[in-house]
Amino acid sequence: MWAWGHHSGGHQAEANGKKGAVVSAGAALGLGAANGIVAFFSTLGTQVN
Repeated sequence: MWAWGHHSGGHQAEANGKKGAVVSAGAALGLGAANGIVAFFSTLGTQVN
């Protein structure tokens, strides 16, 4: 969407494409880090007496 909006002069489509790319990158980072986050909090949970 970002490239198509840029080349066609559609500023709204370009802005939506940029937002979509940022959201997708954030989601990918969050999913990639999920295992480490769960392991960290699981370790903290085992230390509570």
